[in-house]
Amino acid sequence: NGIVLDNTGALAGLTVTGDGANTAVGGNGSGGTIGGTTGVDGGTAGIGVFLRDTASVVLRRMNVTGTHDNYAIRGTRVNGFTLEYATVSGAHGTNYNAAPNNAGEGSIYFGDTANNGVTGNVVFTNNLISGGNWRNLSIINTTAATTNLTIKGNTFGANLNNGQGDQSVAVEARGSGTVINSVVGGPLAGEGNTFTSARSDHANFTGQTGSTMDVQFRNNTLTNNHPGNNIG
Repeated sequence: NGIVLDNTGALAGLTVTGDGANTAVGGNGSGGTIGGTTGVDGGTAGIGVFLRDTASVVLRRMNVTGTHDNYAIRGTRVNGFTLEYATVSGAHGTNYNAAPNNAGEGSIYFGDTANNGVTGNVVFTNNLISGGNWRNLSIINTTAATTNLTIKGNTFGANLNNGQGDQSVAVEARGSGTVINSVVGGPLAGEGNTFTSARSDHANFTGQTGSTMDVQFRNNTLTNNHPGNNIG
């Protein structure tokens, strides 16, 4: 792994800023690069950034590239997360999707069917995100808590074309009392996201019985050149 924060508690945090100035989409890599990692399916290795039972994580101007056997970024039970001006690209994950990892493996994943993903304020700004074996960005929450999700100014490229590729962005509220408020894009210049290539949906938001899912989806650009696209 490149970064590991495991059971650091509610007061812990990590901030990576890089040069503190560049705000271009994808950034300039001044916050550092995490290349390929290796690990067995279902394990904690083979993950560029591993987060579990931690809080207040801010990553700016980083590159998570190359091949990661499981995930580029993986989090469970995280409270507060920001990714800005970063590039997540390469090839992330395999065809593994055994329970509770029913959503498979991919680029940025928070949570699964047994473990809550991320709560509090969650921000994705001006990133380049691609290369997920299944999904590029997956958030699955299962507990009675609130997540305020903001996704602005990002470019979501292709997930992989190998038969497993699924949604580019998928957000799921699975538990009774789970609340996810999502703002995707916005009215101002530069706030809209660009979705270019997905084997399935570009963006999918699902709320199950007893949950609350609120989505504002504004001024985003969606095209699809994925060679394996299966939306009829």
